[in-house]
Amino acid sequence: MNVRLKTKILKNNRLSYYLQYYDPGTGKRHKEYLGLYLVDKPRNEFDRNHNKETKALAQKVHSKKLLEFQEGRFGFRSKEKLKITFLGYFESIMEKKKKSSSGSNYSNWKSTLSQLRKFTRGSLKLSEIDHKFLDDLKSFFLHERIGRGDRKLSQNSAQSYFKNVKYTLREAYNEGLIMDNPSKRVKGIGHVETHREFLTEEEIQKLFDADSIDARIKNSFLFGVLTGLRFGDIQKLTWKEVQHSDDHGWFIRFQQKKTSGSETLYLNKQARELLGTPTLPEERVFKGLIYSAHNNHLLLYWVKDAGINKHITFHSARHTHACLLLAKGVDIYTVSKILGHKELKTTQIYAKVIDRNKLDAVNLIPEFG
Repeated sequence: MNVRLKTKILKNNRLSYYLQYYDPGTGKRHKEYLGLYLVDKPRNEFDRNHNKETKALAQKVHSKKLLEFQEGRFGFRSKEKLKITFLGYFESIMEKKKKSSSGSNYSNWKSTLSQLRKFTRGSLKLSEIDHKFLDDLKSFFLHERIGRGDRKLSQNSAQSYFKNVKYTLREAYNEGLIMDNPSKRVKGIGHVETHREFLTEEEIQKLFDADSIDARIKNSFLFGVLTGLRFGDIQKLTWKEVQHSDDHGWFIRFQQKKTSGSETLYLNKQARELLGTPTLPEERVFKGLIYSAHNNHLLLYWVKDAGINKHITFHSARHTHACLLLAKGVDIYTVSKILGHKELKTTQIYAKVIDRNKLDAVNLIPEFG
């Protein structure tokens, strides 16, 4: 593998450094832009010093790459590796996610794949992805229209799709399928704070009183409201994880699907009643419960029949639980532990939704005649 340090003339009197990889065995070329720029015609001491330092850094990167190839860290001469398509590899990662993540997360990966097919038209090789491709892909996710009309992806959808792409390239690099991971030098798409829908105590009571077409939908959602469990953890809950002791009453011991952390979650009487009658230890508590568009619609119908005019999803149950605890004065640290968050800043999002201090302050204003 030949690795050469080159420059490309840009606008605005600049030169861009890049590495050109050439494999004489296959005749394949690959460019890697370094994000390092020279002033084409330096006019002062500052420009000359900048060029000197940038050139030294580019040469250092070039030398490091040469050493990596000499040490055999990249077996990139293999023609088989060069044949691997980006979409094919992405799909293999997606199928691994199907086994280890929730249905909603897998659905997100499928949606990402659908958008990638539109963008690449299925012809891109994994080894051909570079800095420019990722920049163009970011623009596609943020600005391309989806379906008919002017509807575009939300920024948070674009953010999660691009995050999936970056994860895929990181895995490909770790497996030695690509010689460089260009996504390391490409900034991700920012996440914007969205409205988190939750239910009030009166609305929760309405749901308890209203009948649902599918009892599993009703019981699993209300169990989420009373426990704060994610849908994926409710779906996979088995009877052996539901336990009882004289000291602590009913509780569940389980491993979070999202974080793989082992958790103990205590149940109140009503939460335990929603689980029903135990069966075999290995059987799921909510047997047959799956994440699907059909079940999402059943949830919406039930909410509407209860007289609630809100767009409620299964994850709204978790939001509701967090807001209930905070509204009742439970400290944010305890709420964080109950939800199984690794970082307190994740829980602070809910504190913005229910700020008891703001509510108390407003109620201090007297009533005027």
